[in-house]
Amino acid sequence: MVVSTDQVAVRTQESGGKKVQVVDLSGVLDIHTTRHFEKTLNFLIAQGNHWIIINFKKCDYISSAGLGALVGAAREVRRHDGDLRLLHLSNKILKIVKLLGFDRILKIYNSEKEALLSFTLKCSPKGSE
Repeated sequence: MVVSTDQVAVRTQESGGKKVQVVDLSGVLDIHTTRHFEKTLNFLIAQGNHWIIINFKKCDYISSAGLGALVGAAREVRRHDGDLRLLHLSNKILKIVKLLGFDRILKIYNSEKEALLSFTLKCSPKGSE
């Protein structure tokens, strides 16, 4: 089981028979906090959790290290026919994600319900929604 910290908490939701792990972030995802975030994602993936939502509702900032961790995790879950979604990006984080073109490879949602339902659809990540 993943232990929650002040900055990373994991909870499980069901969607179309799939167990989706929702990773709730708080504060900042920078060079200091990315290591724990990556360890959490790697643990989830190693345990067979290939459907992951990263919730940025309480996250104020993401560094290049954090973005790299997202892309790496997305690549790994897709190797296992899973996927990763981003949820509740602030305007500041969304601007960075779009500027770097990550919105073309990572799906972005404003509603947890929509993000969960997206896992029941057979579609490839072609951009943000």
